[in-house]
Amino acid sequence: MQWNVVEVEGGRIVLPNGCPLLYPELEYHRDETGEENWRYKSRKGWVKLYGAKLVENLVQALSRIDMSQTLLRLRARGLHPVLLEHDAAAFVVLDKDVDVAQELVRQEFCRSPEWLPDLPLDAEVSVGERYS
Repeated sequence: MQWNVVEVEGGRIVLPNGCPLLYPELEYHRDETGEENWRYKSRKGWVKLYGAKLVENLVQALSRIDMSQTLLRLRARGLHPVLLEHDAAAFVVLDKDVDVAQELVRQEFCRSPEWLPDLPLDAEVSVGERYS
């Protein structure tokens, strides 16, 4: 089943880059009370995959893909991160290159991914201490 930019396929949610989120025997299930939900099999039996948890897992996975693609584009332009967090990166550049690098980083982090072109993104870019 296609679900926007991901595909649900036999216990896997396949992300736009082809990597799967694995949920063994993932299925959409209706229980005896009529409640419908996603569930997957664990060593201890069936586990409900609540909507909020599924959405959180998807958002984090998609964010990771976008962050990786952004960093690869910046690397191709000569900017190499020296520190990474889940939603931030730090770069060291020469003083004379700060303004250009700052604008390039802002543009790339605000660029929507090809696999979700209408996604509005924004970024904050700041400059730390400068040394001569």
